[in-house]
Amino acid sequence: MRPYVNLETFRYPQIGPLSANENQWSNRLDNFHIDELVSAHSQISAVGTSVVKFYFQMVFSQPLKVSRFLAQVGDWSENTINEPKFDEIENNDDEEIDYFIDTSMPTASAASIPSEAVNSPEIPITQEIQIYEYKPNKNCAIDMSNGPYILSTASSITKKEGPFGLWRAMNSSCLCKAATGVLGAWITSFLASICSVPDPQFVDLLHTLEPVKVAAIGVAGCALTTYLLTPLFVIRARLIVTSMLHPDKPRSLRWSLLDMARQNRFLSPITVAAPAMLAASIETLASLCLPLLCWKYAEIDAFSSPNMYNFINLLSEITILGIKLPLETLASRAQLHEANVSPESTIVTVYPYRGVWFTFWEILSRKQSLSSLYRGWRSELVGVVGEWGYNALEERKHDQERF
Repeated sequence: MRPYVNLETFRYPQIGPLSANENQWSNRLDNFHIDELVSAHSQISAVGTSVVKFYFQMVFSQPLKVSRFLAQVGDWSENTINEPKFDEIENNDDEEIDYFIDTSMPTASAASIPSEAVNSPEIPITQEIQIYEYKPNKNCAIDMSNGPYILSTASSITKKEGPFGLWRAMNSSCLCKAATGVLGAWITSFLASICSVPDPQFVDLLHTLEPVKVAAIGVAGCALTTYLLTPLFVIRARLIVTSMLHPDKPRSLRWSLLDMARQNRFLSPITVAAPAMLAASIETLASLCLPLLCWKYAEIDAFSSPNMYNFINLLSEITILGIKLPLETLASRAQLHEANVSPESTIVTVYPYRGVWFTFWEILSRKQSLSSLYRGWRSELVGVVGEWGYNALEERKHDQERF
């Protein structure tokens, strides 16, 4: 029996010859498949799901990131919080110094003893006393008396600026993280195509013939991405530290980008980007080399020994955290120093930053404790362990579904 419709095209049979226009539409309908529509719909839904998931991850993690950043860049010493700073006064003679100075003078200026007070031949030279007093803006500064802890910092921000103060610099943080992922993937793929090696984002070093070259491509792409995005990190640092109630400049990502374009500051100095580049490169190198080293020296991989491999991965991430956290602290201070924020508009007393080597010299000379570079390590450690546990559960779930 003759079918009512064509089973291949699901169209009514055509009686008579087709015109040119009808023939064109007929060819289009013949080439159309319902699978393409389903595939496009699934891809759009997957992209939408990933965007929503990414945004909610940023919403939940932003308060911890803001509190940790303020703990890293703030000067939490007791002298800065409770009392003014005075320079050390050097005097070669054992004479008494007249500390009674005219109160009409400014508090942050040089005070000289008048020459009438030192007419004695024993004191032929006028002595100068430098007095510096830090007066933070009470309308902007938060309570720093509880120390550089994540929960106390978050509580102080909430008391000063309300609960929405914990989600400051939300747009710039989302832009930095999204741009890091997209631009990093593009640069790494571009360098891999130029060097004719597999992309390290899709192929493990264990399955490549040139692991050293592939690892170098991955580290170079990560470092170059961090360097190009350093101006965005500088903008993010300024938006986190400045007060939402009394800012010195407009707190807008659009205004910050336009201001950066007006000043032609599309690239930051290498001294500012170096700590962040080094931290990102170490993390990328460790993640790329771990499967190769585990198999080469212990014959352990994620398929034959999944439990042991996951445990080694956890130890590796904790070790990387111990190396990366001081570099991230230096990177945060360098980015805030590059932002050139007015001290009167900051919500914390900013620790003075004079470079990486000067910071190490302060630690060696015990002017700064080593623990100041590890502020916020508890929250980072909890995040590392939580992410490791979540990934381990997801891998076990996928294995159960597969078999």
